[in-house]
Amino acid sequence: MKILKERQLKMIKRLLLAVKPVSIAEFCELFSVSIRTVRYDLKETVEFLQEHDVVLHFKNNQGYFIKNNDKDKLFALVNSDYSLIVEKEHIQTIRNLIFILASTKKRIGSNYLARNLFVSQSTISKLMQEIGKYTKDEIHISANKEGYLIDTPEEKLRKYLVKTVEDIFNRYYNLIDYYEVLPEVLKSILSRDRYLLIISTVNSINLFI
Repeated sequence: MKILKERQLKMIKRLLLAVKPVSIAEFCELFSVSIRTVRYDLKETVEFLQEHDVVLHFKNNQGYFIKNNDKDKLFALVNSDYSLIVEKEHIQTIRNLIFILASTKKRIGSNYLARNLFVSQSTISKLMQEIGKYTKDEIHISANKEGYLIDTPEEKLRKYLVKTVEDIFNRYYNLIDYYEVLPEVLKSILSRDRYLLIISTVNSINLFI
């Protein structure tokens, strides 16, 4: 019988909790590891699941998931303490919410945010109340019947976004990897080729600084 590492076991727990496919980028974020490490862990996890007649499915451009009828088989095999995983996913959702709001100067409705973050509109309302605490009051949100808008001076907002992105880069991404974890709303206005061109230009400039 195959023995899983602690991180691989947590990966299964995350899949058990998921209501939508989990991408490789999300696993990187959750466990602070590289894409290569996640791919290795997935290979080991697939072998473990096969021993228990469970299939790990993959949906293009979305990620990995376990069907509900197979989840029942797995619950008895793993520890049910999901608090750490849930907390990290919660923080990631808040971060993505801020990135989406920062991508436009127009108000965004809760319905749009809920669809893009795969949560309910009531959850969006709760998340808005937590942004101040999460960002240590660096980011303020204005809300009215038309939707939500970041009400923070432009310079302060940019500094916060740069600091957040640098934190992610320094922990486990290189510049190219990070495109995969950008919110879909940003990918819709910034193609991968354009992103790579920007990165290449910045790297060339850095050589002469």
